[in-house]
Amino acid sequence: MLVHVRVERVVDLGRPDAEALGEAPDAGGDERRLSDGLRRVRELQRLTQTQLAKKLSSSQSRVAKMEAGDRSVSLDLLVRSLFALGSRAVSSRA
Repeated sequence: MLVHVRVERVVDLGRPDAEALGEAPDAGGDERRLSDGLRRVRELQRLTQTQLAKKLSSSQSRVAKMEAGDRSVSLDLLVRSLFALGSRAVSSRA
């Protein structure tokens, strides 16, 4: 499965100064697509969250947070998890 992701920058939308810094209000969309993609790939491979957690040397609760788009989960962890499931990166230029 290919996961198409274009990340130009990562923005913490929880910061009250995000707009003052000129950061786009929808900048978290890429992370949300990664989270959704992780859940879809896991389900396509018929893995439970616990099985995926074992494969990642992580916990079921961390997998649940990744799939829910929890802000405490790093972009790096999401990408590494998708690669661990066999996804490939696809680059695009706007």
